[in-house]
Amino acid sequence: MKTGPQTMIPIGIMLFVGVVSCSQEAVPPFTHTPDTTPPVITAIKVEQAVYDMVEVIWRTDEPTIGRLEYGLAPNIDSISPWTAEMTTSNGIIQTGLQHYGLYSCRVRVKDAAGNETVSAETTVYIWAVAGEGTPRWNISFSRVCRGLASFLLGARRVGTVDVVGTQLG
Repeated sequence: MKTGPQTMIPIGIMLFVGVVSCSQEAVPPFTHTPDTTPPVITAIKVEQAVYDMVEVIWRTDEPTIGRLEYGLAPNIDSISPWTAEMTTSNGIIQTGLQHYGLYSCRVRVKDAAGNETVSAETTVYIWAVAGEGTPRWNISFSRVCRGLASFLLGARRVGTVDVVGTQLG
C-alpha cells in the first residue's frame, strides 16, 4: 500500500500460547559456598638487601594482597602496609633498615575472602653497599685549569679497604 513517498510494509506478529506445568516439588534456593581456603605462598625471594632497604617478592596460587612483617632478629615487631593490588605476584621494598643489620622477616598474604597465610620466618642480612666486596668507582672532576683536568678517584671496598681517595693533578 502506497501513500505518497512513504511505503508501508506489513509486519506479522506471532503469538504462542501454551500451558506451563509446575510440579509441587520445592526448588532449593541458590546457595553460595564461602571461600574458606587460605592462599598458598608458592615462592618467596629476597631480591635485594642493601643500604637501608630490603626487597622481598613472592608468588601465590590465587590473587592476594600482602605485607612484610620484620624486625631486628630475633624479633618481629614492625609491619609494612598492605600491597595495593590483588595479584599472584607481588612484592615489598622496605626502607629505613639498619646497615649490617640481621633481620627476621616473614610474608603475610590475604585473599579476597579475607583468608590469610603467613610464611615461615627467615633471616636477612642488610649489606651496607650493593655488590658487597666489589669495588665501586666514582670519578668526579673537581677543577679544570690550564687545560688540564684535576679529578678525584675513589674506591670503596667494604671489609678489605674502607675508603681510598687520590687527588691527581
